[in-house]
Amino acid sequence: MFPKSTFFQLLDHIRSAGSRALSSRLMAGARAPITADNGRRPLVLLALVAAALVLTSGLIDRPGAKGEPPDPPSVPSDITEEEVPEGDLLVKFRPDAQPSEIGRLHAAANAAFISDIAGIGVTRLRLPPGQAHASVELYRASEAVEFVEVDGAVQTQFSPNDPYYTGAYATTRFGNIAQWAPQAVSAPAAWDITQGDPSVVIAVVDTGVDTQHPDLAAKIVGGTSFLGSGKDQFGHGTHVAGIAAAATNNSTGVAGICPRCSIMPVRVLDANGNGSMSDVAAGIVYAANNGARVINLSLGGPSTSQTLRIALDYAVAHNALPVAAMGNTYMPQAMEPAYWYSALSVGAVDQTGAKADFSNYGAKTDVVAPGVAVLSTMPTYPVTLSQTYQQNYDALSGTSMATPVVSGVAGLILSRNPALTAGQVKGIIEATAGDGKSFNTTTGFGLVNASKAVAAAAQADTTPPAVNVVSPTVGSTVSKLFTLQAAPTDNTGAHHVDFVIGGTRVGLPGTSSVGGAGKKPASTIAWATQWESQRYWNGPQTFTAFAFDTAGNLTSQDVPFAVLNSYKTVTLTAHLCNPSTAGCDYYFLNPVMPDYTAVAHLQVNWTYTKSDNYTGRVWATLANGASQEIFFTSQSSIDWYPGITLCGTSSDCTPMGNSVGAGMTRVVKGQKGGSAEADFVITLTYPE
Repeated sequence: MFPKSTFFQLLDHIRSAGSRALSSRLMAGARAPITADNGRRPLVLLALVAAALVLTSGLIDRPGAKGEPPDPPSVPSDITEEEVPEGDLLVKFRPDAQPSEIGRLHAAANAAFISDIAGIGVTRLRLPPGQAHASVELYRASEAVEFVEVDGAVQTQFSPNDPYYTGAYATTRFGNIAQWAPQAVSAPAAWDITQGDPSVVIAVVDTGVDTQHPDLAAKIVGGTSFLGSGKDQFGHGTHVAGIAAAATNNSTGVAGICPRCSIMPVRVLDANGNGSMSDVAAGIVYAANNGARVINLSLGGPSTSQTLRIALDYAVAHNALPVAAMGNTYMPQAMEPAYWYSALSVGAVDQTGAKADFSNYGAKTDVVAPGVAVLSTMPTYPVTLSQTYQQNYDALSGTSMATPVVSGVAGLILSRNPALTAGQVKGIIEATAGDGKSFNTTTGFGLVNASKAVAAAAQADTTPPAVNVVSPTVGSTVSKLFTLQAAPTDNTGAHHVDFVIGGTRVGLPGTSSVGGAGKKPASTIAWATQWESQRYWNGPQTFTAFAFDTAGNLTSQDVPFAVLNSYKTVTLTAHLCNPSTAGCDYYFLNPVMPDYTAVAHLQVNWTYTKSDNYTGRVWATLANGASQEIFFTSQSSIDWYPGITLCGTSSDCTPMGNSVGAGMTRVVKGQKGGSAEADFVITLTYPE
């Protein structure tokens, strides 16, 4: 059995030039994401400044230092004085849903309408306390519903004549430093061709922006807030905006990557860096509807959200490129929303060009950019970050800082050629990064290069490559480990092929070279990757292959296929007591380790053998060493498809591996006492 750890915990990541230690502290009133359903995980967005606040809330704790494994899974407390908090519901109804059926569902769930997210057809509903999870199953059972999920908590993550472009600035944590990010990505050479265009708008979906800052005031266009005042009361959004597009050659402060691009502030997070997944999605849609060509998302969370996925798809369909941070958790995975293929995902490197130790990495990394000790604008008035950092200007670290570097490069590309699509801009950034041809799981396609990207934007080649999918073939059936392969052709040369299933890239991008990294099986043939079919339940699937050429042109090909694997069932039992007694605890956790990464189905049943004025809730959990979900219920059983997968011995599993368990939490409302004992049976099913 794993040791207990605090359930609701907020890690205060503080990076300094000389220390990489992580410290933790409790945050009173933190909203905890409680998962509920079949692959619909609530989201905790974390602004990826390395000095920012991170809400783990039932997700496994972050590494303690570079190279250290994560802590064991968290377990809820055995007692609480109030109901476990739950979020609102986000529901997308099918286009042919009948109003009578929608009304029936709302009435049965006692749901109150809160708002619609315009453009993507998602409705936000408020449920009575403790009813969100049961209502998820009610809505999912209806053929009128495309998807339903619990809204989750969000939280922040953290040669011109501008004096700090070459001159030193006394920063809070990194000593006297000058800007280094523009030089590292060859921005000065790009500025000889274009310094941007005010018609190209970069939306900063974040904590707001100090619109009166002398390096930003002339750049602001439009904008909105989903939280009342649009004023940045935290500081993060102002810093991000300055990296992307601070005024340049104005004898003031710092130089932005796209000096003449405009900034659209979209506030979705409050003065403490808190917000909701639905507001982030609404902010993305707003930016796309109001002329943004680039949408900066220096945000991240360990869960995935269908609402954010369709918001990102909506942005791309409206010719806006979302650029998202990979995350700061040292993990080989992309955080939300960088997880989704529609976003260009960005990792961080340091001044030597090496991956920043905190930066997430892995097969979903598209490119990297400077993210350590990045000097930029800070609000000119006191904000939350002013308690730790200076006003006006200061340096921060994180993939939050790397992301607006890439957003600025995207702005330069569009300034040179505004006719490019969002997909072409993404392709140009990838094709001109690094050595221009290879991919690895540490830095993706490599460090972005603004000069090469701007040059590529003006190329006359507009002929897209042909995909030519080789495997799997249309209508074929796959099992266990299978190969995805294409044979792209192009008039000037193919660059890479992405294989996408369910809105996210699977495996490594296919390139002309062979090999791989990590424990994932390496492809031994060009333009191919291998993937675990156990990540999906048996049935039909469709994968889309996207082929890019060296000029950023792209085309795609859809291939329907089927998955067929055998299922393995594991039964776990325990006798639990609440309050705990000697030899009888209130929860249990058991390790489980399949050969390959696999989806999971948990059924939990329990029988009370003793109950004395007991009022409580039962919970189940699944943790895979990188993420954790916990499902609370006041019902009589749990039937749950977690949104995370079991990691496998043949994949990139952390040393912690998987654990599955359940427990009892008493709800005590002003009175003492209440006790119970129960026999628990967990039935775990997964493909093998």
